[in-house]
Amino acid sequence: GGYNHKLGLLLKSVLDKVAALQIKPDRFAAMVEETGKEYKNMSFSQAYSWAMYRRELLLNVKRWNVQEYTQVLPGITIEDVKAHCKRMLSQAFVECMVVGNVAAEEAHALGDQLLELMRGPMQAAPLFPSQMRELR
Repeated sequence: GGYNHKLGLLLKSVLDKVAALQIKPDRFAAMVEETGKEYKNMSFSQAYSWAMYRRELLLNVKRWNVQEYTQVLPGITIEDVKAHCKRMLSQAFVECMVVGNVAAEEAHALGDQLLELMRGPMQAAPLFPSQMRELR
């Protein structure tokens, strides 16, 4: 039972959408406006939420803060997002874990399909060894 026999189709559908990114201008404008409101309203959140956010800023060496996001957001264009996606997907490292009612052969086939889609339509190249994250 379940949907495990359709996982390959779902994977292909999602990656095809990512590879051929289509951004509707009206939806983009709405998302920018909504995100801007969230950033501006963050200072009015509960004290514990604000404290947790400030703690994260202190613990992370390089991280943008909400004020920086608020300043940059209005200048972001659809072309910027598309260029960023293309650059982000030009190299990739993928780890897969298939859980559930899936046989080992099916899991390996899904992994192979993912790699094929990443190398094909998305034209992603593997990371260089120096770019790999260290296992902890």
